[in-house]
Amino acid sequence: MSAVPDRSHDSAMGRVHARSQFVFQEKFMKVLRLLPALASGVLLAAPVGAAEEVTFTTITSLHYFADATGEGTEDQPKGWPPAETPLAPPLFSITENSQYLLLPVERARADSYGALARSPVVASHYQVESPKTEMGIEPETVTVQRVDGTSFQASANYRLLGNYVQRNNGDVIGVLVPPMGRFQEASPANPNSASFSTELVTSGEVQGGALYRLDSDGNYAELLEESIGVLYAPVGYLLHDSDSDVVYGVDEGPDGNGRIFRLWPDNRVDILYTFANQTGRDQLPNSLVLGGGGQLYGLLGYDRGMPFKPGTLTDPETEVGAVYRLDLNSPEDGIKILHTFTLSEGEINVINPGRHRWLHGSGSYFKADGAGHESHSTAPVLSHLVEGPDGWLYGGTAVGQCEVWVENSYWQDDRAMSAPLCGWNISMTSSLGYYVFRKEGYVAPYIYNSNGYPNYPNGVTEWPYGIQHPFYDGPRPYGALYRVNKDTGEFQLLHEFDYDDGASPRGPMALGPDGNIYGTTLTGGTLREFKKTNGQIHKSRNGTLYRIDPIAIQVDADGNVTADGFELLRDFTYNQEGNTPIGVVRGSDDRLYGAALYGGQEFVRGASNTTVPYDDYGTLFVVDTSGTAASGSIVLTATPPVIQLGEISELTWTGSGVENCQASSSLEAWSGSLTPSGSIDVSPAAGNYYLSIACEDQSTGRAVSDTSVLRVDMASETEDDNNVSYGNGGGAIGWWWVGAGGLLFRFRTWKTIKTVR
Repeated sequence: MSAVPDRSHDSAMGRVHARSQFVFQEKFMKVLRLLPALASGVLLAAPVGAAEEVTFTTITSLHYFADATGEGTEDQPKGWPPAETPLAPPLFSITENSQYLLLPVERARADSYGALARSPVVASHYQVESPKTEMGIEPETVTVQRVDGTSFQASANYRLLGNYVQRNNGDVIGVLVPPMGRFQEASPANPNSASFSTELVTSGEVQGGALYRLDSDGNYAELLEESIGVLYAPVGYLLHDSDSDVVYGVDEGPDGNGRIFRLWPDNRVDILYTFANQTGRDQLPNSLVLGGGGQLYGLLGYDRGMPFKPGTLTDPETEVGAVYRLDLNSPEDGIKILHTFTLSEGEINVINPGRHRWLHGSGSYFKADGAGHESHSTAPVLSHLVEGPDGWLYGGTAVGQCEVWVENSYWQDDRAMSAPLCGWNISMTSSLGYYVFRKEGYVAPYIYNSNGYPNYPNGVTEWPYGIQHPFYDGPRPYGALYRVNKDTGEFQLLHEFDYDDGASPRGPMALGPDGNIYGTTLTGGTLREFKKTNGQIHKSRNGTLYRIDPIAIQVDADGNVTADGFELLRDFTYNQEGNTPIGVVRGSDDRLYGAALYGGQEFVRGASNTTVPYDDYGTLFVVDTSGTAASGSIVLTATPPVIQLGEISELTWTGSGVENCQASSSLEAWSGSLTPSGSIDVSPAAGNYYLSIACEDQSTGRAVSDTSVLRVDMASETEDDNNVSYGNGGGAIGWWWVGAGGLLFRFRTWKTIKTVR
């Protein structure tokens, strides 16, 4: 039987929930192309040497000020619900009437470990949804074995992981993973440190992992029951084939060598291919690329060991990964290795992002109340491929894993520490007293702050102890860009990063509408300064945005690359673009959307009304490769959009590049002149209120407006079981309207359905 997806399955699609179905048309996928400037209304100035025709816009920064229950505290910026740390670049999701950016985030509540942030495609605030709560997914209590033979009980959460994809009918598909092992190591074993591990937890509701679906606006999360018992430790990457409507993904598989699975249009899930072990060492499948003629391409990473740990392989000829091809017409024939990477060329990622957590348990390290909880290290990001317009596959090599082995650490043991070459949250480094690698006797330790910028103690300019910058034992510490001919396997190493132009290229790369390849690096770039809350000037390397022009690549008769086509487009700054960008994806509007793990722009705290010069919880951005000038925008939301008499709704508006704003409605509190951005609480009499705001574009003077609807009921009618955190606008009302004008006033019959069969 052919392994090529059979489109006849489309007719078999079934749904147990009542909602509209629609098929996307290409003409509907082409949406408005005008995007705003930064929230301040001013585009960031391009650094020296940057391409002037590329426009970079920060859409929003994430903010997280929450109490123990995850609810926003008085310091939470008004209009932004608590959310932190993007897990992947956003999905440009098309709904029946609008467009959204759906962004999986690390958490939006204190114990959620996986939520969804929804933003319009313009600079604005965001909304938070809770898919796990809607699906009824609860934390698991697990037994964790320490290396000294003792054990303890800990509460471990299921997590949302990786990117979203959208099916032809509008469904959004994501990955849910159980608590996994590969926790922090230390030697000698210390019962008060993170010196333990545990296996994948498969006894819970989703066993080894599962897929779930959402409506195109991020609501109605439902567990895909057919995936339970099939998946085993997914790595959090999904690929959608729009021709067949099949979704492909990868997991570790029970034997740990990796597998490729398929989600069919009728929700069946099966295993397409199981990898054989290629080297006798651990290996991990990374991303996938679908080529023409039913060919699937992907990356395998081969684990050589942790840098500097005894036994780690360091020979430059050590095999560390491969590019492969799988013929979907005959998967039983196995994969064809197109190129095998050696350490001299750089590494492919070998760590499942779902395994970057370690557990804290009763009475153990750093937790005074004795309650089990989770903590996290620097998040690994998958290695990716993208097909260029020339038919070659483009990608990047970097460090194989985001930890290094440190002897005689600050904690007086030998242990794994997060590697600066994978990026680092400045607040985390501050709480640890900066990045400590080694101390000698009672002398002050040699310390590094975020991304490897040195702070030497007491004026010392050189420190002779411990491992040194760049904290890597391979020949290409900063990574490189390459291309592979997908037919012949010919390999060309295009560009080696030098830290000033970037380091550690990871995350999705995108083919732009201009025919160039775009990508980001986790760190590197020029040392950038920003002022911390305490007034100190901090320096860090925060990552870069780059592109490759395939036409500009030149190769001589001997196969040597003489022109690499590389161009540095932007250095990231912690308090502007963010820190540690994790890739870009192309939206159906032909713009490139990306996210950064950390950093954030200036904001105003809620109750105290004080201005903070930066935030730490990540950013969402867009790149316009055409250089189209960004235009003004205004977004208005009512949160929640339906209240009972006597309750409060929060009206929040965010303007970008606008002025002279006017509010109008039948609601007395919503009228007259307004600042371009703000938030107020209202509690009006019963009725329907049609709210509008109109501003002027600062550059063109044209009118820019938005509308929202607030309904105030006399008495409760039905209970909303959709479990939406109404931080900015309602799930019941389509509240970001982009199009030919008018009001979107859409109500639903709310219900929660946990599984789809």
